[in-house]
Amino acid sequence: FFLWMINWTITSCETLEATAQEQESFPLNAPAQSRTVQGKQDVGGGEEIILHLPFPSGSLRLCTQSAKGGFNHQDETTCHDLDFGTSNSVNEEIFAPASGIAYIHYAFFTSSPFGNHINIDIGGGYYIVLAHLFQTNVCDGCEVVAGQLIAFEGCTGVCTDDHVHIGLHQGDAKLPAENGVSVPANYMVVGADGKTLTLHSEEFVCGVEGEEDVAGKSYTSALPVAQ
Repeated sequence: FFLWMINWTITSCETLEATAQEQESFPLNAPAQSRTVQGKQDVGGGEEIILHLPFPSGSLRLCTQSAKGGFNHQDETTCHDLDFGTSNSVNEEIFAPASGIAYIHYAFFTSSPFGNHINIDIGGGYYIVLAHLFQTNVCDGCEVVAGQLIAFEGCTGVCTDDHVHIGLHQGDAKLPAENGVSVPANYMVVGADGKTLTLHSEEFVCGVEGEEDVAGKSYTSALPVAQ
């Protein structure tokens, strides 16, 4: 298992960014252009895309691992993604953070980085990955709308506790998420004043609950859900 983890993280987030810096004519927020990174086609970041957190509006969730987080967000398939803590005793409902076409991917071995996950194809070569799910609630290839119940969270794949892994990826949503490339994105949340605001994926302050040296912050979802 540990040898597999080492091989999985060889193509690191730092390697991905170093390759981008070598191509100065390629701005990060220009998805119309393309480049090849470590044998994968990458067409830039998705900062112009705004996602919701996959929880009902008003829900407060601790961010447990940040973009480029040290546990397993160093690989090119995870380096801009986020983890949010959920209950370990109840499988909580997960809602679509955007509209698109849902593709279901099941993991039948514990070393899968994403476990059971849903890729929501939002067009333009981008999709949203929601990972470590206990159960899915939509059919493969079906259209979903933002705020629709699509799954129940869990701890499948590489994880230590129940949580939801979310990120914007680039690639083919019909393939498992480890075949795509993680790219930066903006998320809509509710601020302390009750107004909505957008945070870049790199702006989230995340850590593990109960560990003072890596304390994270909690964020409130702004996602209206279907009743």
